[in-house]
Amino acid sequence: MNSVSFHPQRPLHQKSTTPLGGKYKDFKVSPMKQSRIAKSVRNISLSPLNLSAYRKSSNDSIVDPRAASEEISTLNTNQYPLFSRLNSILSDNQTRKKSYQKVLPSMDRLKNFNEVIDALFAMNKCDRGRVGAFNLTQLFVSLGFCEDCETVVEIFRNISEGQPLNMISYSKPDLLKICEDPKTENILKSILKDTKINSNNNNSIINVSNLIDTIKKWWKRLDKSSSNQVSFEDICKCYSEVGVIETSSDTKRIFLRISHYGNYKQFLSIFAKALLKHMISELTKVVQKGNEVCMPAEIAISTQRRKVILNSLEGHTKVLNAIIECNTYNN
Repeated sequence: MNSVSFHPQRPLHQKSTTPLGGKYKDFKVSPMKQSRIAKSVRNISLSPLNLSAYRKSSNDSIVDPRAASEEISTLNTNQYPLFSRLNSILSDNQTRKKSYQKVLPSMDRLKNFNEVIDALFAMNKCDRGRVGAFNLTQLFVSLGFCEDCETVVEIFRNISEGQPLNMISYSKPDLLKICEDPKTENILKSILKDTKINSNNNNSIINVSNLIDTIKKWWKRLDKSSSNQVSFEDICKCYSEVGVIETSSDTKRIFLRISHYGNYKQFLSIFAKALLKHMISELTKVVQKGNEVCMPAEIAISTQRRKVILNSLEGHTKVLNAIIECNTYNN
């Protein structure tokens, strides 16, 4: 059996100063033990608590833009008395949260997300089975869903761990997973419940900026001193009430992202998937109008897009400015 030399007291690149017959005489390690040693070294966590370099896809977690499923197992909650206190607080909130969810506005679970997502892929001629976040940003902005390009860009960045916009793309299952996830739906319901809409028409498009204003309102309630720093405990209480946190694992994931104190940008990032789902949901309104006159989904979306751009040419330039700004992210 082959074996390798292993020096427990010094790095491999240094020469031993111990005589061959000394106290720290070289000993042999079998290949099987060597494999175990290498595996344990690879599994060492370096995450924000311990800064782990090993991450799974952001789609593997419903809370994060920064997936932390592997780092959770390395987090010793006994070192942080905050967790035991939070668990008791959050368990008390479960009854209140359920009653809170009961009064939320109902969302049509039969919305044909498949039809909308198929239309997105058809419009962008996605031969490789993925649609780029840059193309989706251009579309959402040109439809008037958000008049600030940077806002939409940040939504995609938060979902995809801060990657450059032109490197982010989604398959159909990726987008369907976001749209059909029950937790994302509950979070979106919570935001919509507290969002004031000026129009009485249920079919009118709700600008994503209105939802972000609601999230800002929640943040201002937390950040009473206007220091842009809120304790992890207070943030978790808010997240529990709006449906972001349901289990202790959710709390740990957020702690790995926010740590002891969080700022507004971190607070907002947790809602990124709900905001993306909202914009896709708004597309279903456009498609439904097209269905009333037997118009294919992609044509209905393209027609609405042209209508918004033409209206912008008549004096409302925010949409046009946002479209132009999109080009800076395609480099």
